[in-house]
Amino acid sequence: MLYIGLALYSFAAAVVVPCLSTLVSDYGSASQKGTVMGILRSLGCLARALGPVVSSSVYWIAGAQACFLLTSAAFVIPLALLSKASRLKEE
Repeated sequence: MLYIGLALYSFAAAVVVPCLSTLVSDYGSASQKGTVMGILRSLGCLARALGPVVSSSVYWIAGAQACFLLTSAAFVIPLALLSKASRLKEE
């Protein structure tokens, strides 16, 4: 089970994170690219630090079902925010 988790983590680190960086780089003007990428990296670090603490606390306090529902709902928030963000148009 540990090796399966490590394989999935390495896949995410090698493929998903660079693809996400590429998608996020389309947002903001040329002078804002560093800020946008910095925010992405900062939020990623914050999620990796707080995610296990929050989800394990919810798991032990409210149970497995509440933990999975809460984390599933948390994935909807970035989707809604990203759909409202304005994409930089090439002119």
